[in-house]
Amino acid sequence: MMSDTADLIAEARASVEKAHDESIRILNIGAQTRMSIPADPTRDTDLIMVSAFDLSRKALDALEAVTVPVEQNTSAEAQIEELANFIMDNIPGEPSRSEGAVDTAIRLLGGIYGGREK
Repeated sequence: MMSDTADLIAEARASVEKAHDESIRILNIGAQTRMSIPADPTRDTDLIMVSAFDLSRKALDALEAVTVPVEQNTSAEAQIEELANFIMDNIPGEPSRSEGAVDTAIRLLGGIYGGREK
């Protein structure tokens, strides 16, 4: 998914740059907009602009879709950090092994409740 998003962003960026250049060309030199028959999406002003807007909207949608998982991941990281701090502050001798907070918690709980011990 991330590769698809990166590709979409790159395509949108290229399209926006092309639309920007076309806008500058028209505004700076007072050039006429270009229109071809048959239509040429690489040259026609209206098609360049519409393509840039469409791809930008799709890129923003893709970025929005990956923002929620990133925020959720940050929340999970904060909870793991809180667990690690709790273990270090409240359980004497822990961490006693070279392991993360989650593995330490599983080991300790497994020892107390007779479950799986890592």
